[in-house]
Amino acid sequence: MADGGPAYGLPEDVQQAVSARLAHAFLPGPQEMYQLGGPTSLVLLAALANVMPSPPMGARAAVLLLLRLARVAVTSGDAWAAHTQQERAGLPAHAGGAQLVVPRDRVATVALGSLEVAWRLLRERLAANPPAWAAEAGVEFWRLVAAVLGPSEPLPPAPPPCLAAAVAGGLLPCLERLLRRAGEEPDGPESLVMGALLREGHTWHVWAHLLEYGEPRQAAALVATLGKLLRRANWAVASSGDGRSVMRLCAAVLNSPITSPSRLIDAEGRQLGRLMMYAACVWLPALSDHAIQAMGAQPAPGTADSEDVWVVLRPLLCWPLLLTHRCATGSTAGAPAGDRAMVAADSGSCSAADDTGGWRLLLLEGMRVVPLLGATLRLAALQLPHANFRYVLAHGCCAVAAVFPDEVLCAASSSAWSPELLRALLPDLRAVGANGFGNSIEALAAWLEGASTAGNGSSSNGGCNAGLCRARGDTKACEHFLAAAAIMPGILEEMAARLVPPAEARTQLRTCSFRGCTSLASDSEADARMRWCRFCNASCYCCGECQLSHWREGGHKEACPGGAKARPG
Repeated sequence: MADGGPAYGLPEDVQQAVSARLAHAFLPGPQEMYQLGGPTSLVLLAALANVMPSPPMGARAAVLLLLRLARVAVTSGDAWAAHTQQERAGLPAHAGGAQLVVPRDRVATVALGSLEVAWRLLRERLAANPPAWAAEAGVEFWRLVAAVLGPSEPLPPAPPPCLAAAVAGGLLPCLERLLRRAGEEPDGPESLVMGALLREGHTWHVWAHLLEYGEPRQAAALVATLGKLLRRANWAVASSGDGRSVMRLCAAVLNSPITSPSRLIDAEGRQLGRLMMYAACVWLPALSDHAIQAMGAQPAPGTADSEDVWVVLRPLLCWPLLLTHRCATGSTAGAPAGDRAMVAADSGSCSAADDTGGWRLLLLEGMRVVPLLGATLRLAALQLPHANFRYVLAHGCCAVAAVFPDEVLCAASSSAWSPELLRALLPDLRAVGANGFGNSIEALAAWLEGASTAGNGSSSNGGCNAGLCRARGDTKACEHFLAAAAIMPGILEEMAARLVPPAEARTQLRTCSFRGCTSLASDSEADARMRWCRFCNASCYCCGECQLSHWREGGHKEACPGGAKARPG
């Protein structure tokens, strides 16, 4: 009755008798939800927990029933969470027929109890040469474990007891060590384990708990190791190994708070919020590099490569909306306008300027957001992504052009941002009723065309004279798309205001100062020994090779305040 599944041949008259008996035990619930009254679910769990693996109830039947009961509990938990969200938003519950659920206060007991007993019966049969039913049940078991641990509602202050034991027992260092060994030996046994784990896909439910409840340095080290695996991967060959799986994993973790902003809003001031911003600082630049490389190869529509490109692009198109908002408002984002002015006057804008520099560096130098959006415009003109992609792309283009007009004009002068590619977004935008953004994209295209009259933005020394281009652009068009860029849905604006500044996020863990570092020499980033730059004592490195690369290619030779004597050589 609860899940609409099979009755296993139970005679019709017995089913009717059971239904009549249960009908009297139903407890009233909100809207069209009915709760299983009495100890019904707990009695079934107790009966299955005590059954011996012998006829008439064998282990296979017991395991499948236990997993079915756990699935009902997980579905009930989702239903209660949805009801809570609707209540908070003042919305009526969605109609969809009567739903029979496990009572709210018994969801966790039934789910965890069912899974515990199922695992006790399964683990003996998952040894050497397991039967096919046991292998399939094992996969379903771990999917349900991930769902049970999933934060349908804000994470509690303390982890569930089973997760607390796993974290205390070294789960995070174990995962990180497996990832690092798999990265160094793609054909090794660790790679098989990690490949299976990474292919499970939707991992926000697990990762939110790991980042929130893990020891802070261990959790940050896990994020940093995934960043190195991202930088090690090569899009052209990643599909033959686990590189593409790592990309999908990181993209999914970054994308989840964007699709459900309340997850980060509720995490303000908590470890999860700080580590998610740290993950954004570490992962977004590497994902952007892969996306630009992949779009340059022009993957054929409908292929696996094309699907993977759009998966990676989801967070890359959404995060700039939040980051440009913070870049424009500085550390006072989210405060009322009067409060922002007061903060700026009282503080001399020092901290705000420092924070803004961090957002700018992450967007312009880390993500290379201007060429990233230019490449996405070209891909969107060749393929037909979902209309929502074009809407987010249009919003991102307006926001980036408003905050970084000089850089966009430089790109436009080299045809990286052509007005024609922008106007190619218009039919889909207007088809979904986004006429406001359609008009803004038209205004942005007109502004770029007006600016191009300044000799394509080229100066006498071969650089980009963007200031001259901007001065000759269409002022009214500029004002139009600037206004569009300022449009931010309230919940996203609130989420942007809660983001930890990049400089603060990076204090989670001291890692190699060379951003291109891919060394996996030790078992953990938290244990890596660092050598310091002898000129400035501010930058540190995991090895001499990274120190030399940072000096020659990473800009430290010019930036190091104590390295003037060494620069001539």
